[in-house]
Amino acid sequence: MLPVADTGPGPGGQDIPYLPPPGPFSYWANWDGAWFTHIAQHGYDTVDATVFFPLYPFAIRVCTALAPWSALLGVLLSIAASLAGLYFVYELGAHWWSVEVARAATLTLALFPTAFYLNAVYSESLFLALTSASVWALYVRRDLLMAGIIGYFASVTRNTGVLLLVPLVGEVVQHRQRTWRTIGVLGPPLGLITYAIYLWHVGYRPFQFVTSQRTWERQRQNPLVTIRQAWEHGADGLRYITHPARIFETSAALPSSGTINFACLVLMTLLFVVAFIRLPFGLALYAGLVALSVLGVPQTAGVPLLSLPRFALASFPLFLVLGSLLGRRRVALVGWLAFTIPIGAYLTLEFVTWRWVA
Repeated sequence: MLPVADTGPGPGGQDIPYLPPPGPFSYWANWDGAWFTHIAQHGYDTVDATVFFPLYPFAIRVCTALAPWSALLGVLLSIAASLAGLYFVYELGAHWWSVEVARAATLTLALFPTAFYLNAVYSESLFLALTSASVWALYVRRDLLMAGIIGYFASVTRNTGVLLLVPLVGEVVQHRQRTWRTIGVLGPPLGLITYAIYLWHVGYRPFQFVTSQRTWERQRQNPLVTIRQAWEHGADGLRYITHPARIFETSAALPSSGTINFACLVLMTLLFVVAFIRLPFGLALYAGLVALSVLGVPQTAGVPLLSLPRFALASFPLFLVLGSLLGRRRVALVGWLAFTIPIGAYLTLEFVTWRWVA
């Protein structure tokens, strides 16, 4: 019989399975970060933990062999991974367009309102590093095998890593490649299968991470229904935008989250449309699937687009598109950053004081 996670009151009085670990920078391990550090220390001792893929907590576990502060080590790991991810984003922008576009794409991603997750104890940074490296290997190095191997590790980091199969297969079909290196396309699905085998080995169902989504109140739904619910939730949150006194309210939920989520949905959708003009078809499709997959599996109790502004960080090709639109217009780029940086500062303060942001 597998043990069940202990629950207890967290800041604001809400019940949460685990609190952040003690030690330096523990405030960067809130919410999901507490799950990652717990898995790093104790493994998958509860079925709910299976929705968190293993590579990031495994990396934290390896780092704790050097020092006991899992939150601090998680932050350092995330910062290193995010720098690697931004490097590959820059290289892709320079490869397809210019240095100006590469710089704009990197800045818009690094200073996106939820970019603070890239240095939190979350898997966003590692996933960004691996997926951008895989795409760089595919389109810049023209090495399918390398792209597939990196894609394997990406899909052991997040379930959406398996979607790297789309640009990989797209390149094989477009260029009619028939060399043995095309076995790289197997990398992303093999990563998913590896995690499934591990779960079976430790006593769970192989694809337990799929059924466990229901515990987190995520279920399949018609995307049009999700959009309608998101519109209604966004309208409800709009009235809080002009109430700065509520920035540090006692509630654990951000009252304007519905508005922020819907605005992010509109932005990602527009960039997705432009991506088919400015990016290879397979990569554009991959970016859209990653960014908008939450529409098909929303959070069905209260916040339909829960976590979308955070998941958007994984769709780095859309930031390449945004950089291509702003890179040659310095005034537009400065205006965009002047708009996003204050929002990012506000959301960062919310996160480190135990408010759910995304």
